[in-house]
Amino acid sequence: MKFSVRTPVRRLARQHRWVPFAVLLLGGALTAAAVVSITAREEAVAAGTFRADTLAVQRLVQAQFDAMVGVTHAASALIAASPEINFVEFRAFVSELQLPTRYPGLNGIGFAPRIERRGLQEFVRTASLDGVDLAVRPEGPRGVYYPVLLMDPRSNSNASAVGFDLASDPEQQAAMDLARDGNAAAITGLLETAPLFGDARRELILYLPVYRRGAPVVTLEQRRRALIGFVFSRLSPETMFAESMAAAASRALAIAIYDSTTSADAMLVSSGEPPATRRSTAGVLIGGREWLVVASAQAQSPMLPPEAQRILFAGGLLSLLLFALMRAQVRAWHTAEMHAAELHATDRAKDEFLAVLSHELRTPLNAMLGWLQMLRNGSVREDRRAHALDIVERNARSQAQLIDDLLEMSRIMMGKMRLEKRPLSVVAATIAAVDSLRPDADEKGVTLHGVEAAKGEDPMIDADPGRFAQIITNLVSNGVKFTPAGGAVWVNIEADPETVKIFVHDTGVGISPDFLPYVFDRFRQADSSTTRSHSGLGMGLAIVRDLVRLHRGYIEAYSNGPNQGALFVVTLPRMTAEGDAADGPELVASHA
Repeated sequence: MKFSVRTPVRRLARQHRWVPFAVLLLGGALTAAAVVSITAREEAVAAGTFRADTLAVQRLVQAQFDAMVGVTHAASALIAASPEINFVEFRAFVSELQLPTRYPGLNGIGFAPRIERRGLQEFVRTASLDGVDLAVRPEGPRGVYYPVLLMDPRSNSNASAVGFDLASDPEQQAAMDLARDGNAAAITGLLETAPLFGDARRELILYLPVYRRGAPVVTLEQRRRALIGFVFSRLSPETMFAESMAAAASRALAIAIYDSTTSADAMLVSSGEPPATRRSTAGVLIGGREWLVVASAQAQSPMLPPEAQRILFAGGLLSLLLFALMRAQVRAWHTAEMHAAELHATDRAKDEFLAVLSHELRTPLNAMLGWLQMLRNGSVREDRRAHALDIVERNARSQAQLIDDLLEMSRIMMGKMRLEKRPLSVVAATIAAVDSLRPDADEKGVTLHGVEAAKGEDPMIDADPGRFAQIITNLVSNGVKFTPAGGAVWVNIEADPETVKIFVHDTGVGISPDFLPYVFDRFRQADSSTTRSHSGLGMGLAIVRDLVRLHRGYIEAYSNGPNQGALFVVTLPRMTAEGDAADGPELVASHA
């Protein structure tokens, strides 16, 4: 498996990475609060405007009805002022009112006297003498009659009402009783007026009592004894309240007026009731009846108010901007912290490298100086001189290898590495490099298995043979170096149409999870102390990584931990049948 390490810097960065999101959340919350506040304020203003408009329309309805009552009062005063009914004066009075123009919806004003049954014939005879051809209808005996005597302005429908006994209709009788007993205007419900006026209409009848002049009307009995008849008015609600409907429409209101209840049968007039977000119902006392004025506001657009939209846009934009700035700041801080940590680690690695370098150079140098001094002094027996020279040569070669590695690393870092690429057989080149290391492996007691190629094929790559051999040699020798006696090292090759993979697997000391991410770093060693059990400067794997990169490949390291062995996988691009590069030197840049 592949390991990663969580350093304190990374943990701290993960904690701080939530700061931009917290800023974004806070900005969003403040923007939402502002939008909600503005929307609530706009809603409160709209609700206040709705209440004011509704109240204005209700007052207009009351004023329009009061105007009809006032006209009817004037007619009743005219009748009550004279002991004798003056037909000419009444008609002139109604004509002067100009009802169709000044009082639209008031279709006529009439008078119905109170006639006892015993005086009905005398009443009909007197009316005939005054030029009124009166036939009381409907026929039939009743205790008291209220026949229509006057009805103006003269029209076919109004003229047909003369002689109709209003008391014959129970609903009109109830309205008249209410007006008589209360000495106030009383109104019927919405009536079908065909029996009364001859034309099919739905109208209201408004009644006002007329008492004998000078008669006391303080008590109920006094009012009943003093009653001489009723002045009544025909009211068409659609026409009468047209002005109220227009006023409501100008305020974007829908108005409906009901008689006592909001059922469909009780509706007097309506401008339509569209789907509403606001609705109010107010009771208005009209002629002894409670009318319900229902006002509803047109359904508002689901969109936010303009000011709230602007706040939402500006707040959202500002929140996103702050989020972007904070995220950039956190990233910059994280990058700076990582760079600082890397610089610190580099400085530490440099110090450790210098300590290791001095130790690695001094150890063979001390050995050479020691044996040379002994050879010069003659302290070495003749049969041991060859052995002494071998030791001096081996330590000199060790120093030369250290210097070569340092120069190699320097050339790579400075971009002065020159590759002599040519088509190369991977299996053959790998076998040659592995076989060169068998003596060292056998000497240490490590089994170095032969190269195994999947499917038995030998893929070709475009590579520098010397540098490729260096890659294999460093990896295999590294496996032998860190594998104790009795262990083993395997080298396998796999190829697909695009890449070639070289696997170097050992059963050695393994790599700890903490060190695995840094295994290819320059001058980094799991044990960098001068008392470590394995020599070296920690440059071998770094050189391998850089050489693999220079060949347009990559290398990966895997380990399950200490004493679990290690696996290195080199992946290089496979050479096509036509060849993908020309032979010859290639100067490559640094991949540091």
